[in-house]
Amino acid sequence: MKAPLVCASVFHSYDPGHKLRMEHTHCYSSHGDAGHYHYDTTPDTVVYEGYFTAAEKIFRFDEV
Repeated sequence: MKAPLVCASVFHSYDPGHKLRMEHTHCYSSHGDAGHYHYDTTPDTVVYEGYFTAAEKIFRFDEV
């Protein structure tokens, strides 16, 4: 995928038995690229900027 991308990520420090992925990211762009982030293939050249906040509750709606 080509930059710039907008991503929505979640990170969990604890799974209370909901079978959660401990981290998961979806990305999209205005130029038509979209997908999932799994790991960095260019760690020496990429730059990230992230804004996160802590949640007080967690819900699982669709156990797969």
